[in-house]
Amino acid sequence: MRISKIFVIFMSSFLLFANYADAQRRTRPVRTKPSMTSPNSPNASRKVVRGELFAIGGGIGFNSIDQTDINRAIRSAKMSANANTPELKTAMEYMGFVSYRFAKYPVSVQLRSTYFTQVTTGSGTGGNYNYDVIGYTFSPLVRYIPFTTSQFDVFIQAGFSYAMLDGKITNATRRVSFSGANFGTLVGAGLDFCFFPNHCIGGEGNYRYLSIDKNKIKSASGQVPYGLHDDTANGRELKNEIGNNISTFLTGLNGIISYTFYF
Repeated sequence: MRISKIFVIFMSSFLLFANYADAQRRTRPVRTKPSMTSPNSPNASRKVVRGELFAIGGGIGFNSIDQTDINRAIRSAKMSANANTPELKTAMEYMGFVSYRFAKYPVSVQLRSTYFTQVTTGSGTGGNYNYDVIGYTFSPLVRYIPFTTSQFDVFIQAGFSYAMLDGKITNATRRVSFSGANFGTLVGAGLDFCFFPNHCIGGEGNYRYLSIDKNKIKSASGQVPYGLHDDTANGRELKNEIGNNISTFLTGLNGIISYTFYF
């Protein structure tokens, strides 16, 4: 609920800024370029606005991500402490971005940042059994737009992603927190629908490949959580009970609904 409120505030701020920037733009003379498009064409104003300037926006993402290694620990807690915590299978992301669309080419570049959250909670012997994976991603993307009209853009995109994740496992009085980071890749496709020349709503589907194979322990208290190795000293790698590294993942399918303002 708290994250949803943050997202609403975030998007409201974008809309307020968009309206202000749009009002400012309308008070300035419009810069035009030579074009084969007739001035009376419905595509003309959109091409001038979209072709020259930058864009900002935000969105909300829904992910299908299986935290395979942590889910093994969840199953271990179910067997050992009658925990009822669901496994980590889905996640949410909240996105902001800036982009630039080139005037003479069907290409744009985008720099996006997301806040990633994957949380599951439950209870068992002695208290709460919770598992959190939360962090940030940064992704430079190149977007190719093979088909465009006065209202629609169809695009494909690809780029790199860098993720920094923090995790926390709570099994009653048994607690451990950890963190890790790594690079990955992202590819996808989508559609932007522009209901006004400056304002667009988009939908996209992506596949991201990104795993963090080594996570460092930041702190630990009490006994070792179920399914983890006995060595939980600060700075050590997080391992399962047989001594293998516990990885965290952002690999999976990602669907995003976004708002874009061109100015």
